[in-house]
Amino acid sequence: MKELSYLVSSLAQACNDQSIVDVREHLTVLTFNVQTRILMSKRFFGENLSDDELAEARVFKELIDESVQFAFQFHISEFVPSWLKWIDWNIPQAKRVAAKQDEFLQKIMDEHKAKKSSPTKDFMDILLEHRGDDQEVVKATLMEILIAGMDTSACTVEWALLELVNNPEVMKKAQEELDVVVGRNRMATETDFSKLTYLEAVIKETLRLHPPVPILVPHMSNRACVLAGFDVPKGATTIINFYSISRDPNVWEHPTKFWPERFGQITADVKGQDFELIPFGAGRRMCPGMSLGLKTVHLVLSNLLHSFHWERVPGESYNLDEGVGSVTWPKSPLQAQLTPRLRNLDVIFNFAQ
Repeated sequence: MKELSYLVSSLAQACNDQSIVDVREHLTVLTFNVQTRILMSKRFFGENLSDDELAEARVFKELIDESVQFAFQFHISEFVPSWLKWIDWNIPQAKRVAAKQDEFLQKIMDEHKAKKSSPTKDFMDILLEHRGDDQEVVKATLMEILIAGMDTSACTVEWALLELVNNPEVMKKAQEELDVVVGRNRMATETDFSKLTYLEAVIKETLRLHPPVPILVPHMSNRACVLAGFDVPKGATTIINFYSISRDPNVWEHPTKFWPERFGQITADVKGQDFELIPFGAGRRMCPGMSLGLKTVHLVLSNLLHSFHWERVPGESYNLDEGVGSVTWPKSPLQAQLTPRLRNLDVIFNFAQ
C-alpha cells in the first residue's frame, strides 16, 4: 500500500503541474520496489534516497536488464553436444554477467544480515534461514524471482490503461462502478475487489488479449497421448501458445475486440482451470506468483482509474502494436494527461498514512 501511495501521489503532483505522464516509467518503479520490499525489505527507487542508493538502484536494474537480454540471445551451446559447448562465443559474456550479479547480490546479502533483525521476516530472511549454507542458491533464487515478477504486472496495467484510453465508454463504466462501490471519499482496497465485477472483467480481457508472456513455460508429456489429432509421444516437450488460444475465433467471439462484457456471459477464470484462459499457465508448472500478480494489478488499476481521469495527449499515437522483450509491452510507452477525480486530493496524499 505504501508503494501505491507513492505512485498515486506522484501522479497527483503531475496533475498539479499539468505535465504529461510516462505511465510505464511510473509502473516499473512501483513493481520493482514492491518486489524488493517483499524480498529484502528495501526500496531502490523514489524520493528521499541518497545519491549512493540511487546509483545502487541503477546498477541493480542494469544487471537485471542485462541478464534478461542475455537469456534471449542465441546460444549455440544449446544445440550441440556437451563436449562441444566450448565453441559458444557467448561463454565469456555469460561469465562476466554472472560475476557482476554474484558480487552485487553478495553485497546486498551481507548488508541485510548486518542489519538488526525485524519482527517481520522478509523472503531473504527465510532463504538465509533455510539455505544459508548454500548462498549460491539464495542469490540465484532472488534473481529468478526479480526477473520473473518485475515487469509482468506493470505490463498488464499499462495494456489495460491503453485499451481504456482507446475505449472511453469502457473506462466510464469501470469508473462508475468504482464510484458506487468505493465512493469519492476514499481509495479502493482489497476488500472491494469482490464487488468490482466489471473491473475484474476488464482485467480478464486485458490478460486474454495482451498476455504479458504469450508463450507459456514448456511442459513434458508423461505418457503417450493424442492431442487435437496429433500423436504426442511420452517425454515430448510441449510449448503452449496462449496468444494463439486467446485469439482463436473457434473459442472466442470477436477475438480481437477489447470487450470486457464477454465475461458477463461466460464464467472463465484466469486461475488455470479454464484452458481457454490460462495467462498464468496451468497444472504444476503454472506461475507461482499468480496471486500476488493479480492483487497488484487489481489494486493499482482500480486506484489509478478511481483517482484520475485519463486522456489522450494530442498528437500521440495510441496504436496497439506490440514490442519484443521478456514481456510483451506496448511498442510505444503510454503517454497520458491526467486530471483528478476525487473530491479531496488529501485522500490521495494521505492514502497510506
